Amino acid sequence: MKQLHDDDSLAKYIFKTKDIRSDGSPRPASLKPKDGEMLSMTEITGMQHSEVCIHGHEHVDNPDKGRIHIGYVKFLHKSFIKLNLETIYDDVPPRHVSVNFPDEPEKRRELTKALADEALVIDEQSEKKYFAACE
Repeated sequence: MKQLHDDDSLAKYIFKTKDIRSDGSPRPASLKPKDGEMLSMTEITGMQHSEVCIHGHEHVDNPDKGRIHIGYVKFLHKSFIKLNLETIYDDVPPRHVSVNFPDEPEKRRELTKALADEALVIDEQSEKKYFAACE
């Protein structure tokens, strides 16, 4: 299993505009996994924007369920380490990373808020500077 390093980049694909704020940062609720599940992320270190979008269309989208991503937000792996969130590079689908959150609802809520604040600026010139849109 691949080890993630501090400066590795992770993307959270976004499927609905309501999951991001006006500045493009993720709403904490969009980062909160369902009970008993883990947060699904994709390791994108070294990938260009178009490659991240293509990867999402090929490995993350589920057209049969009407689940097509509109873009992504980006994080550094060290943000997960800082928040004591366990990351598991399970590579299914390719480059997939599962993030394990504690079961306690209040702790999950705190961590998703803190994680949302860790989103990286993708385009300083954009109104939605934390969000990268995919066609």
